[in-house]
Amino acid sequence: MKRQWLWLAVLICLTFSTSTWADGDQAQQFYRDKKFAEAEAEFRKALAEKPAGPEAAQYQMMIGHSLNGQNKYAEAATEFRKVAEMKDVPATIRLNSALGVGRALYLQKKYDEAIAEYRKILSLEGTRDVNRGEIYYAVGNILAEQKKAPEAAAEYRKILELKEAPPHHKSQAYTGLANLLRAEKKYPEAVEELRKISAIESITARQTVPAQIQIATLLLEDRKPDQALAEYRKALTTPEITDPQRAQLLNASGELLQSQGKYEAAIADYRKILELKDVPDKTKQKGQANIAACEEKLKAGQK
Repeated sequence: MKRQWLWLAVLICLTFSTSTWADGDQAQQFYRDKKFAEAEAEFRKALAEKPAGPEAAQYQMMIGHSLNGQNKYAEAATEFRKVAEMKDVPATIRLNSALGVGRALYLQKKYDEAIAEYRKILSLEGTRDVNRGEIYYAVGNILAEQKKAPEAAAEYRKILELKEAPPHHKSQAYTGLANLLRAEKKYPEAVEELRKISAIESITARQTVPAQIQIATLLLEDRKPDQALAEYRKALTTPEITDPQRAQLLNASGELLQSQGKYEAAIADYRKILELKDVPDKTKQKGQANIAACEEKLKAGQK
């Protein structure tokens, strides 16, 4: 079963720049709207009209991304590889296309080939620590999915050794290490790795909230509900926390209290969700449904 967090890594190849295109470019708009077949057709037209130069390389790359969006992974890899054969390709496009090959191979479950492709990128011109961090994380996640925990851990630790790795990459590394420990039910060790995230230089308080949520999850799995609740409460005091994050925390704490039969305390948390402004209606509807469920339990207990 694929871990949800793996997708954070394999989607890195979509962080391309489209600044050279006009805002109204039809192909780009189709891609943004996830109309991948239409986007592919438009990018092919654009490439036919301008078959050489930096823009051509970008169109070629986007054909690959559009095919990936249609789950045509083998064809996508072929299109991405064509970028390497073109002249006057900007380093960022060449790098991005190579990442696209790796992702297409991964999505075909060709894990060893994907890893080999990712490793090739390390020697490409223009590869920086930020790219190396992405590659180490992607390779680490693939190895983790293959149940090769020691090898995966080694890749995550490479990120921590990079001098210019951005804070979120180091956060991903600690999260990856924690996930490996969690799979072995080594909860205290996993929590220890996640707590290191708050000490990362230049990381913002708001960026530590996902780690705090995961710490609470680990504590619940380790049958320490009171400590988990304390972690949720601590996260709620984080400066500049967003409304969606606040809603997630309140829902989690509410569900924990509800599972303990502490219905009035749970209702209090759910009601706070209804007071938030920047959350989807479905989030508030879920809060209302949870309130109703708790109230039913309270009524049943009074009979």
